[in-house]
Amino acid sequence: MIIPIVFIADKNFIMQTGVAIYSLIQNKNKDTKYHIFVVMAECDKEDEKRLKLVEKESVKIEVINVSLEMYKDIKQLSHIPIACLLKFNICDYIKKYDKLIYLDGDIYVRGDLTKLYLINLGDNYIGGVPSLDMVFDDRRLINAGVMLFNAKLMREKNMSNLLMKTRKSLGDRGSMDQQTFNLLFKDKMVFLPIEYNCIANKLLGVEKNHFL
Repeated sequence: MIIPIVFIADKNFIMQTGVAIYSLIQNKNKDTKYHIFVVMAECDKEDEKRLKLVEKESVKIEVINVSLEMYKDIKQLSHIPIACLLKFNICDYIKKYDKLIYLDGDIYVRGDLTKLYLINLGDNYIGGVPSLDMVFDDRRLINAGVMLFNAKLMREKNMSNLLMKTRKSLGDRGSMDQQTFNLLFKDKMVFLPIEYNCIANKLLGVEKNHFL
């Protein structure tokens, strides 16, 4: 079995993404095979070469160069790059697989991701770790930094267009993509175990401030 994993990177995020990919490779099981896709927003050949440096025999890295033109009407109001909106389209860019793991480029992978990939999504569109906001909010919310996509269903239902339409309807705001996923898929998502997206310092802060 080959496990497809997707990253997104712009020119400001090449180094971070390379570190994340390196951690993914270094901490996988010996027999695990990954097919890594990097959806690169308006980068050049040198950026691509830098990412390819960590490629190994059991890990294929494939770069997909795309434009951010379709998102030009959405303003960037925070530190979150506009390139994050490419998450809406990754299932269309990568049609070879029926399921995809998406990882933000600013993470460190500490173990093998086979068990994550094998989680059954049923007829749900996505899986994600519960957001810490759920401590204070009774809505179903995920953190979009690590997601499992039902890519086949996303393509069949043309969800990339609906995600984009929904995001534009929200107007200018700090969140690029996470609010859109939570709004659109609130009743069609699976909660993943917290171990797959654990922000330890924030988790400790929530426990300290909320439960003492």
